[in-house]
This record gives sequence, structure tokens and C-alpha cells, in this order.
Amino acid sequence: MRRVAVLGDDGSLVRSLVVAASSVPDNVVQASTGATIAGLARLLDALPDVLIIDEASSSWELVHRLGLLRPELRVLVVVEAPGPGALAALSAGAAGVLLSETAAASLPTVLDAIGHGLYVMPRAVLDVLLAERPALRDLAGVERLERLTPREREVLAHLMAGEGHREIAEALVLSVHTVRFHMKQILAKLAVHSGLEAAMLGARGGVAPARGKPTHEMSGSNDFSGRAVAEQW
Repeated sequence: MRRVAVLGDDGSLVRSLVVAASSVPDNVVQASTGATIAGLARLLDALPDVLIIDEASSSWELVHRLGLLRPELRVLVVVEAPGPGALAALSAGAAGVLLSETAAASLPTVLDAIGHGLYVMPRAVLDVLLAERPALRDLAGVERLERLTPREREVLAHLMAGEGHREIAEALVLSVHTVRFHMKQILAKLAVHSGLEAAMLGARGGVAPARGKPTHEMSGSNDFSGRAVAEQW
């Protein structure tokens, strides 16, 4: 069973997201319209696995704080268009962003993806991310990979294969705590802000995903794509 909570100021958007989330078997969906603190508190009291919140009701500070309070909570932010809001949400630890015009149509696929520990975003947001974050595309950014120890490169390879903390720990015979430590070191050494950026930088620098689990990508009529990365930390 997956518990999904939807919070937004746009009633029609909230209703469409509820219908889309409810179409997935075993989902239990709750919603609150109006984007009030009381509404958010009520939804969080139900201990959701996924929180979907629109950009107007969200902020990077809120996403960051939710990540600190509920590390296991996967937050999806719905935005009107690719831009600073989407990038801020991802940097703050959101599991992904959705464009409002295609959010409902892509939601079932997105829920499945983040359930496997992935970050997801529309291709348009990915293009903006690459344009706005030079560390993902310049040579100096790729050269930062040389700072990683052999063990950190192993962790990064499993990160790129779409494995979560527990899966990486099992594969490398480490504790989850140790994996989290390595991931923090990876972020610091690569000078990036999220696992998504680290995985993409690794791909551009020629780091091969760990074998045994394929790198996940999604594409379809909604032009929606995702890169396999680890769980937020």
C-alpha cells in the first residue's frame, strides 16, 4: 500500500491529481485544497509515503524541512513551467517535479519511478537544469570525479543504476549509515547539490552504472523522462 497526499491551491488540479493517483492499485489518496498549514499538518499526520504539492503552495525551505523531518517522505512539486522554481525544488530534495499541464497524465508512471528510488522530471526541466548548472556540463565539473575515492566511485556507480541506500549497502556489504556518509562526501567533492546532479555528472564523465540493475529512463507521449538516482538524503 502506498499513501499519497495531495496539497494545492488549485482545486481542479488537486482533483485531477487525486483521480490519477487513485487509478494506481493499492494507492490510498488524501487531499487538501487551499494550501493551508492546517491542511498540510492533517495530511502529514496520516504519514504519507508521497506528498504532491503545487509550486504556489510550496517553497524550497518547506521541501528542505520536510526532508529533514521525514527523510522517507518523497515530495513531488507541480510547477507551471520549467524554471527557477523547479530547480529550487530539486536542489532542496524533492523527488521530482511535474508540469501542471501534464501532471495528471504522467503521475502513475512517476509514482512507480519514485517508488524505485528515482528522481523524475520533464525533459524541459532537465534542459533548464543542464543550462543552469555548469557543473553538469563543463570539463572542470567532470574533472571533479577524480577527487572520488575508489569506494565513492562504486557508490556513485550504484547510484546511477537507480539503487537506493539499502540496495547499495547490500551490494557493497556496507551499512546504510556508511552509504549515506559516502553520498555526502560525493556531493561535497563534486560540488553539486543533489543526487540527481551527481548521477548526471558521473554519466557525462564516463562513469558506468553498476551492472546487475539497468539504468532507468522514461519517455513517452508526454515527453517525460527520468534519470535513475539514489534516494534523497
